[in-house]
Amino acid sequence: GVPMFPISGACLYPATEMQLRIHEPRYKAMVKQCIENNEIFGFIPKDDRNNRFVDTIGTCAYVKEVAEVGPTGESIIVIKGLRRFRFKSLRIQPGSFGLNYADIEFFDDDQSDDTDEYATTEGFGTELQLLAQKAQSFLGGDQHLMASAHDMSFALADALPAPQGQKIRWLKSTRTADRLNEAMEFLSNYRRE
Repeated sequence: GVPMFPISGACLYPATEMQLRIHEPRYKAMVKQCIENNEIFGFIPKDDRNNRFVDTIGTCAYVKEVAEVGPTGESIIVIKGLRRFRFKSLRIQPGSFGLNYADIEFFDDDQSDDTDEYATTEGFGTELQLLAQKAQSFLGGDQHLMASAHDMSFALADALPAPQGQKIRWLKSTRTADRLNEAMEFLSNYRRE
């Protein structure tokens, strides 16, 4: 099984990064094991309101960097999302300080996903270029312009200040075009306070 890191109010997507503060003994042990053995772990979202798992989905991640280590062993790490997965149930591994583990099954976007409206042989098509321009204030510069519509869809899902339910829907979606269309709709309706 794969160790699981549940967190409220956050979603990790493939090809995106997130900074985490690690302070509980079970997660300190998990991070140490992942770094020492070059292993992955599962990042699973929990509901903001009732602290329950939102669904049986998540994203595998690896520890990209240990940014800071405190005097009591707490740390700030940077993780990077790899692939989405589904799991049936969680179990606690003996001797793991209560760490949850799960057997996972990866899933990706449908191979028949039609993103032609967003791509050309020269790179991004007009639709995706317009979307990228609208989203620049959220993405923060050219470093976030991805090599594919697929990666852009996850970068936008990560960066946009959408409600958690929308972010979970984007995580579950197996169609790049749907994520991009919903991101465009969100941007056209979004008004900064």
